[in-house]
Amino acid sequence: KSFLEPRKHPLMRKNIKISKLDAVKRQLETAITLYFNGKDPVSIHTLAAAAYNILRDLNNGRMTMLKDDIAQHVKPGMGKEARRLLNRYETFFKHAKNDPEGTLDFNPEATDVYLWEACMVYRELTDDNPEKMTCFNVWFKIRNPDLFTCTPEEELLLPSHGKFIGSLSKKEFFDLMLMSLNTI
Repeated sequence: KSFLEPRKHPLMRKNIKISKLDAVKRQLETAITLYFNGKDPVSIHTLAAAAYNILRDLNNGRMTMLKDDIAQHVKPGMGKEARRLLNRYETFFKHAKNDPEGTLDFNPEATDVYLWEACMVYRELTDDNPEKMTCFNVWFKIRNPDLFTCTPEEELLLPSHGKFIGSLSKKEFFDLMLMSLNTI
């Protein structure tokens, strides 16, 4: 009898059925929770990239995603190199075949774009707007005001003191936003 057979060993639990979108939601919500609580940036990036790639497959061209559109924004013939640069952290964190002794200078802020776009695509594909994804979306937009505006719905979530919200730590913002979302 195998140690890995369900219900045969006290450490093994009953199997759970997970859809691709459920896996994405779990990965994104876990990554976002880790992000706002200042936890390991490599784990956050790996979870975000895994969710992002599932969404790219499920999206099937319905929405233009950054990785799919990058070739239109670089010089002719440089699309493959641009994609390699976009994927370099994800590839480094998942594989060691070509560089078992490799090291990498990792910029954790690169993860923010993956998280933001993955949350946006998840909402479009499912019509579901989970609270943690809403928190991240608003945080990302507040931190990049030259690029984005908040929707009227997102504006309602923000306290009337804009300077106050910008002065909060990630954790304080997350806790405040989750509390605000739970009262709506």
